[in-house]
Amino acid sequence: MTKKLRRFFVLPEQAREGRIFFNPEETIRIRNVLRLRQGDMVAVLDNRGMEREVELASLSKGGAIGSILKETRHGAPSSPRLGLALALPAPPRMDWIVQKSTELGLDEILPFTSRRSVRLSTGKNRMDRWKKVAKEASEQSRRVYIPDVKEAVPFSSFFKSQEEGSLKILLWEKEKDRSLRSVLENTDLRGLHSLLAAIGPEGGFEDEEAENARNAGFLPVGLGQEILRVETAALAVLSVIQYSLGRLG
Repeated sequence: MTKKLRRFFVLPEQAREGRIFFNPEETIRIRNVLRLRQGDMVAVLDNRGMEREVELASLSKGGAIGSILKETRHGAPSSPRLGLALALPAPPRMDWIVQKSTELGLDEILPFTSRRSVRLSTGKNRMDRWKKVAKEASEQSRRVYIPDVKEAVPFSSFFKSQEEGSLKILLWEKEKDRSLRSVLENTDLRGLHSLLAAIGPEGGFEDEEAENARNAGFLPVGLGQEILRVETAALAVLSVIQYSLGRLG
């Protein structure tokens, strides 16, 4: 498909009878924001691997309609599935992390609360906001799949038995003997089903939290001498992992 086409993620049920039926919010974006016209072409994705080349046929206020001209089926996301678990930062910074980590190819975002993390409401409105940011970033960065943004849970919820074929990494400033680089260099990353990196709050994980995570199968690793903010650490870790997987650079 033409790379310059504007991209839209829609629900699978919005595609029927050879057409795409855009909802009111999508129609406003098409008409008023992007100022597209009847006859313009767009790319429409359903977050299940189907991409469609669509010609805009009707732009009424009630809802735009497009005619499907071409369909392309994409394969499943490549392994390993990459997840980022992070202690909740202030809302604007969380929005930024969701946006940039989506652009870097993250598959799953798992916010959590810990003893030193920011205390804030994580209700439906905030979840809807994060999902919208992930969706828009996926459209902008030409992704086929939108990352899954999970509801915030206590960090203790991650203390599970190690899943087969997974690697769980804990970024901890007190870990001096094992680096992120050494773990990635000595692991068959392409043989993994999933890779999860956990990043603590500004004040760091408490010793007890780090020990509980270690007992649950997390590998504590150091990222360097500098103490990084949550958003800086998140992008640094994702960039290093994606480079090690051959997906970046």
